Amino acid sequence: EQAGSLVGFLFMLAGSLSAWGPLAAGAIYDATGTYRPAWILSAVCNALAFVLLLFCRPPREDWPRRAAGGLG
Repeated sequence: EQAGSLVGFLFMLAGSLSAWGPLAAGAIYDATGTYRPAWILSAVCNALAFVLLLFCRPPREDWPRRAAGGLG
């Protein structure tokens, strides 16, 4: 019922957090002298996101009707 709000929130959150990625990678490089830990951290975050994606449920079959306000 609130899919649009949820998608908007997720894009806002992803956009805001993605701005911090290069800053974090730069800080890691400054601290270690290599980007290797930043690449490893990025890979771990992506793997975690994939695992969490496996727990998502498919949409209910009546979703298009509910989203249209019961029309159709």
